[in-house]
Amino acid sequence: MENDIKAILTGLRHIAQQIEKITAVEWQSQSKDLDQLHEALCGAQGSMPALVTDSSGYTGKFASLPAIIAHIQMPLFKNGLCFTQEITECSGKTYIITTLRHMSGQWTRSKTPVYMPSRNEIPDKKDFNQECGKAISYMRRYALESILGIKADRDDYDGK
Repeated sequence: MENDIKAILTGLRHIAQQIEKITAVEWQSQSKDLDQLHEALCGAQGSMPALVTDSSGYTGKFASLPAIIAHIQMPLFKNGLCFTQEITECSGKTYIITTLRHMSGQWTRSKTPVYMPSRNEIPDKKDFNQECGKAISYMRRYALESILGIKADRDDYDGK
């Protein structure tokens, strides 16, 4: 029985060490080197015409996510850049992880919080899913504009 207890304690210590390793991993926001990514981003930004608004909503006109993607795809491609946007959850909060990657392997990323409505606010399942999708699309637009250093002609921050 003593050997069983020792084995259990050894197992628990091992689990505790693994948990410490997992929680000690820090958020990495960029690769070690960024020189090639920065040079490519400068080239991409320099070849992009002004981003125009193509949609309107409660807060005025804005560039839709499809319009932004169409606007940036070719300049990014021509400069060896691409992006990904992942939706993740951590501690009950939703985030969009936007990563800008260069063909050299260099990368930078941002973590943008997304306010997700609760079921209490929107009890109807169809409306709830629609509102969640709108919140995600809204923050994807801003995260993408931010990491690329671009902006549509008009801000809608003031709600006017």
